[in-house]
Amino acid sequence: MDSSTPRGWLFLLKLIISIGLVSWIIKDVDFVEVVEVVKHTDITLLIIAFCLFFLGYFLTAIRWRLLMSIHRINPPLIVLVQSFMVGIFFNNFLPSTIGGDVSRMYDVWRIAKDKTSAVSVVLVDRFMGILALILWATLAVLISAEIRSIAEIYIPIFIVLCAAICLAAFIFGRPRRLINMLTGKLSNFVSGRKSYIEKPVGKVLQAFGPYYNHNAVLLKALFVSLLLQLNVIIHFWLIGLAMDLDVSFFAMCVIIPCALMIMMLPISVNAIGVREVTFVYFMSFFGVNNESALVFAWIAFTFVLFQGLLGGIVFALRRAPPDLSQQSRPV
Repeated sequence: MDSSTPRGWLFLLKLIISIGLVSWIIKDVDFVEVVEVVKHTDITLLIIAFCLFFLGYFLTAIRWRLLMSIHRINPPLIVLVQSFMVGIFFNNFLPSTIGGDVSRMYDVWRIAKDKTSAVSVVLVDRFMGILALILWATLAVLISAEIRSIAEIYIPIFIVLCAAICLAAFIFGRPRRLINMLTGKLSNFVSGRKSYIEKPVGKVLQAFGPYYNHNAVLLKALFVSLLLQLNVIIHFWLIGLAMDLDVSFFAMCVIIPCALMIMMLPISVNAIGVREVTFVYFMSFFGVNNESALVFAWIAFTFVLFQGLLGGIVFALRRAPPDLSQQSRPV
């Protein structure tokens, strides 16, 4: 990549951040201990943990299809599973963790021939996943006295929960009168202003309008999201069990949502460095040493790479998504 372009400089900055974070987090690590942790890891449990990804693919496809049904588009689940796997491939191939979302938006556009629907469906799908993670973390805080004793964890969770509830109110369009008033004022504010402000805001308001009349579908999608993120948490919990980590399931319900949300930030190359620092930081609250936390992070990253390889194979072999734009009707 040409480092003279803005995109090249951004990639270089992310690469420097990744190298810097990894160098900082491993400087005091005992690699003899790291090798010992790896040697005593239960491979059978790791295989079971990896297999849960395939359940997650289908749950993701079900949620995605529910959201697409609001736009009167109902592609086969296998098409959406393939698209999601290809998205994971692009997450690994591109120097960010959002490349997969762009790939999925493109697939929805090819299916529905509607850019607005493509963007809104993927954004709402992503938000549903984040909201479900936050809800599981909140439940863990409410149930576990151990977690409630760690203010550094539960206070940020409640702050993010409040922000997520506000965004969910906008997506669900409830309370309707308040949302209509706010969106109306926003439309009036940008009306007549420069086109690069007015047009995007108008498109956003238009994109989320259809969801207001389909709260039942959104609730179904949220329920599927809760199942999906429970599957994700169990996946990481099994990795912990394989490593014989003394970390409770409720602790994982907090560690994993916090870690995954931080890793979404596009500040490093594929979350390298951010992943290690995040797991070391949050697992330290539960008595996990740096060496074990790093092995945990590296196993998780290895699984991501394997998923990327599978997604690359699917990308090479799959057919183009079907054109279902004729199914689409105004909602």
